[in-house]
Amino acid sequence: DDVILLLGDTDRDKMGGSLYLLTAHGKLEGALPPLDYATEQRTALLIRGLIADGSLRSCHDVSTGGLATALAECCFGRRGAVGASFALSEIRTRVDFELFCEG
Repeated sequence: DDVILLLGDTDRDKMGGSLYLLTAHGKLEGALPPLDYATEQRTALLIRGLIADGSLRSCHDVSTGGLATALAECCFGRRGAVGASFALSEIRTRVDFELFCEG
């Protein structure tokens, strides 16, 4: 019954260079999402603060494979695989982009 939060500046309509684009469409093209170091630093500081005060049970980056892959990876632990279900509370673009965007 954990709440899953997506932190950071997400650019979920950019699929350039993504594993999804390669796997689903056989293309490795497009510009990579821009990297904003200031936003990354603020997000890392926030996460460290949440860890320090005990608010986080776990944390995972969203990178190769996007959100869906990160959630699946979180289901594997020391005691074997566990299940998960989730719903996107906000869909701003195509569902496949929401799930597999790496930005």
